Amino acid sequence: MDITEFIAARLDEDEAAANAGARRVGMPWRAEPQPGTPGGLVIDELGLVGSTGGRYAAEHIARHDPARALREVKAKRAIVRRCGWSVNEPDQYPNGLVSPRAALSRQNLFDLAAVWSDHPDYRDEWRP
Repeated sequence: MDITEFIAARLDEDEAAANAGARRVGMPWRAEPQPGTPGGLVIDELGLVGSTGGRYAAEHIARHDPARALREVKAKRAIVRRCGWSVNEPDQYPNGLVSPRAALSRQNLFDLAAVWSDHPDYRDEWRP
C-alpha cells in the first residue's frame, strides 16, 4: 500500500463514520451546558446527540460534527488528488536539480498521513 492508498482508505473510514453518526448531514451540532452538572450536552435540531462529563469535551465534539468531518474528507481528497500526480515525478531533473513540486507534494502527503500515525498500516518512512 502506498501513501495515497493509505490516506484514501483512512478517508473512506472517516467518511463512513461521519455518515453513520449523522442523523441528517448538514445539521450542525452545538454544545450546551448540562443543567446542574459540570457536564455538557451535544445537540442538533432534532435534539440530544450525546452528553459528556465536561463542557469542553462537549464543545470539542460539537466542533467535529459529521458535516464538518465530511467537508474535511472532501478537502483532503482534493489535496491528495493534486499531490498524487506530482509524487510520481522523478526526484531530480536531468540537470540534477531537485523537483520542488514533487518534494512539496510528498511532504504534503506525509503531513496528511501523520494524522493516522497510530494506525497499524502507517509506515515510519512517512513521518514528516
